[in-house]
Amino acid sequence: MSILDFFRKPKTKSYDDSDFGAGRVVVINNGVIQYIGSSDNKLSASQVYDMFGKIPTLFDAVEKISSRVAGLSLVLNRDGKVIKEHPVLELLNNPGKNISKTAFWDELSTSFALCYEGWLVARGNVSNPPLELEVMEPYCVDSPISGFRQNGLMPEKIKTDSEKDKKTYMKKLIDGIERYISEDGFSELIPIIGKRYKNDWRGMSKLSVLFEEAIHIRAGNVHNRSLLENGLTSSIILSSKNPDGIDPNKANEFKRTVQEQYQGSRNAGKPIFLPLPFEKVSESTNNKDMDYIQLINMDETRIYRVFNIPLALISDKAMTYSNLEASIPFLYSDAVFPVFNYLADELTIKLLPRYKNIDGFKLGFDKFEIPALYKHHAEMMKELKASQVLTTNEIRAKGGYEEIKGGEDVIIPISVQKLSEIDNVPGYPEV
Repeated sequence: MSILDFFRKPKTKSYDDSDFGAGRVVVINNGVIQYIGSSDNKLSASQVYDMFGKIPTLFDAVEKISSRVAGLSLVLNRDGKVIKEHPVLELLNNPGKNISKTAFWDELSTSFALCYEGWLVARGNVSNPPLELEVMEPYCVDSPISGFRQNGLMPEKIKTDSEKDKKTYMKKLIDGIERYISEDGFSELIPIIGKRYKNDWRGMSKLSVLFEEAIHIRAGNVHNRSLLENGLTSSIILSSKNPDGIDPNKANEFKRTVQEQYQGSRNAGKPIFLPLPFEKVSESTNNKDMDYIQLINMDETRIYRVFNIPLALISDKAMTYSNLEASIPFLYSDAVFPVFNYLADELTIKLLPRYKNIDGFKLGFDKFEIPALYKHHAEMMKELKASQVLTTNEIRAKGGYEEIKGGEDVIIPISVQKLSEIDNVPGYPEV
């Protein structure tokens, strides 16, 4: 019996808890990924945040979104009317004594970008405007009721388990809006849920479709570090010197030793002590033999694409000054604005009704107060002016400027005339 026969059998590899959170992942070498007790790629919020803290590409992609959401200037708007001062804007700009506006929106947008979930606790009498707001991390929020995931509806009870808040909230229908109110009536839990897992109320993390990519990057980093620490090449192929093969019992012993002591990224580079006579057939010298660099580049590209980050911002090949400058507006339009707009729409529905005389207004942002887009607006105004189809005031509005007197007309070059009105044009017969 050849030693290779023992390695051709399907094997199951379990990534230990230190890989990504408390959940255990089972990967079978036929390409199927399974979680214990589940047959899909569902990730818990705890696992998602653990991956976020360990995968630099993932951290960078989310940070590029959340840091810019946190810098947006908040406004209320309705039918073209914009309000920049209002008690709800004051609250959202100064959410609490222990958290700044930047930290508040950074935490909230990070939560939504990672888990498609955002959770806020609004403190104060639930019949009045809130006194302060607190962001709850998704892994600190769950339901104490079993069996609620069968129909995909939001549960009747949701509890928080954080140093910032430890309460149980009951679902109540108030003025046609589902609200989660604490027993004492002085706290409200505001859920913001985006895409959901099938038959579930929890948000569907984008990392569910990026788990393999995250594993590649994580394991590759550990593999390289292990090579540096242990000082041996990445893989060796051995062949038995015995022409009749190996005794099955000894082969099993050797197989078990290899699996326990030498396989896996954490064991890369360990010296091998052979109990039987073998000869080395070949060995690889670096990860390029496995197209490692190409694999990691592909995985990182997939992560950035899922989060809609323009590749010109992260790709060495595409990162020219011209491409970098042109990609900034797309970073905002494709990645930053969608996250903010979803959060803003939900807060318009669930937070604004607690204020009076605000009907019809929506929470938004002032796009003209984004320094990175100043040049973009100026170039757009220049192009619109050259098109000769809009009035001066219409063009000024596109750049965030107020109307001016006499700006109701379209400006065209003074030299524009009809050919029939021009005498003796060179190259043309007289008219």
